[in-house]
Amino acid sequence: REVWDVGCTGKGSVIAVIDGGFDSSHPEFRGKVLVELCVGDEHIVGGCANEEPFEQGPGSAAGETDHGTSVAGVVSQLAPEAQLIFIKPAGSDDMGPGPTSAAFKWVIANAEQYGIDAVVMSFGSSQNERELLRRDGAKCSTQDEEKVLFSEMRAVGVVPIFASGNSGKLAIMDQPACLDNVVSVGATDEYANVATFSDI
Repeated sequence: REVWDVGCTGKGSVIAVIDGGFDSSHPEFRGKVLVELCVGDEHIVGGCANEEPFEQGPGSAAGETDHGTSVAGVVSQLAPEAQLIFIKPAGSDDMGPGPTSAAFKWVIANAEQYGIDAVVMSFGSSQNERELLRRDGAKCSTQDEEKVLFSEMRAVGVVPIFASGNSGKLAIMDQPACLDNVVSVGATDEYANVATFSDI
């Protein structure tokens, strides 16, 4: 509420959320969802409900998990006047999102049309600290395609925001939260103490 009181309510912003599925009929999202879609590439056969690699329209981002709904709910609570775009990668299931590169490319290609300001993703791949230390103390595995895509997002004015990870690591984060062009977000308790499980 202190943030809202100084005018930071998300008004005029468009935030895309990429996850394994969303319940867009939830009352929290009434009047806020700008677009819903399922997006994949030609290698994912039957990845969307229409058995195609792309589907757009009401319910097309629905899935078997409530994780996306929860993440979008947090975004909506923090920025109650922002508009939302729900993106489900084709091939998503109750274990998590499917391959995400096509979703990233959609955001880049459509950023100007929809006025996308940020894209929020609460998932990632855990990293092995010992393996990173053997690579001259690197903090992040290099994934060239993701680095290029996030750089392109930044170039069109979209800020990629990723969860830092939930392994309680103090020196490294999950991939791709650790990449240079990404904003990483960890977890706190209600008193703003860093959660014990949050990567830093």
